[in-house]
Amino acid sequence: MHKDDSLTICWPQLPAPGIEEEAYCYRFCREYSQKKCLQSEPALVWMDYSPAQELDWLLQNCSAQKILLITNPKILMNASALQRLSRLLDRGYAACGPVFNLTGLQKQQADLPAVYLNLSTYEEILQLMAHEPGLDSVRVDRLDPACVLFARSYLQGLDQKIRLKEMALQAADSSAGSMAVELKSLVHNFGDYFSAQRDDLIRLAPLECRRVLDVGCAAGEYGKGLKEKIPEAEVIGIELDADMAGLAAAHYRHVLVQQVQEVEFAEPFDLINCGDVLEHLQDPWTVLDKLYSLLARQGILVISLPNAGHWTIVRDLLQGRFEYVPWGLLCITHVRWFTEESIRKALEDAGFEIEVFDRQQIEPTPQGKEFIQKMIEQGYGDETSLLSNEFLIRARRK
Repeated sequence: MHKDDSLTICWPQLPAPGIEEEAYCYRFCREYSQKKCLQSEPALVWMDYSPAQELDWLLQNCSAQKILLITNPKILMNASALQRLSRLLDRGYAACGPVFNLTGLQKQQADLPAVYLNLSTYEEILQLMAHEPGLDSVRVDRLDPACVLFARSYLQGLDQKIRLKEMALQAADSSAGSMAVELKSLVHNFGDYFSAQRDDLIRLAPLECRRVLDVGCAAGEYGKGLKEKIPEAEVIGIELDADMAGLAAAHYRHVLVQQVQEVEFAEPFDLINCGDVLEHLQDPWTVLDKLYSLLARQGILVISLPNAGHWTIVRDLLQGRFEYVPWGLLCITHVRWFTEESIRKALEDAGFEIEVFDRQQIEPTPQGKEFIQKMIEQGYGDETSLLSNEFLIRARRK
């Protein structure tokens, strides 16, 4: 049994998913959370557990008076949130939880002072939220089970044979004791990246297109949305992960599980969608040539990809930081990097004529605004490039 420490973190041990980004997410979140929390709280005890284990096992192997149960392995726990949750529990609550960037419970949805896109900006937002004026907690009748800090006395009153993966759901029962949300303790939830809707790409699809190829279709949200916009469209997907392809099949005429370089079709396509794919490929230039060959004479290519010249990447590099994350601007599986100039050249070299070039620009954090201003004043930065995190492009075969 662990000694009687004030707080123990229980982290779920789950089989790594087959998708590379998801597997990295499991490992990354555990390592980041453990490092940040143990650096701040040396007396903290960290326990890995199997979700199939029961509550009596936990209480027999942990004597801490506060037990933080993590059930979602895709979150980033941090020292600031841990300390604030611990102080909140001292007020006599049975259980308490943080706020998240992604959650199904409105009272735990974080009111962010700015949008963060990487680790350095996430940590900036943590500091901003910790010093914001106003309420720091609110009483609730249920909590998101992804991350809940329990009082040991509360857990001792539960069914001791309940499995740990289900135990956090007990916090939904308000009769079991008082519960609260700590409004200034932000915990990042990576969520389900591969089921993201792509309205930004769908809006670039011409209404007259009928035969569509979706490269890297993931779980099929693009195809689902496109069919709602153009019911007559015949959509074919390409996806390397067989499980994802199986999910996408519900929204596509057919999904091929193979490399795009290897596919052949008897008929050309009116539209090819290539959303956030090129940066994951060893040779995106050859793939652009391939996509050109698969298009009809006046066929359209729609692509999206991150901008390597965004201020968050530039600033981190100047500070000697380059930290991969499971997905986003610095996704662990990005192997190629483009700026506006280099993607324009790649498309033109492949024979495309650009019709639409949109730049997604998310308002910078306070420190980001200051950095961009200094870069511009000293003649080292292009404001448009520094502000643009994503490119959305529609190009036509010449």
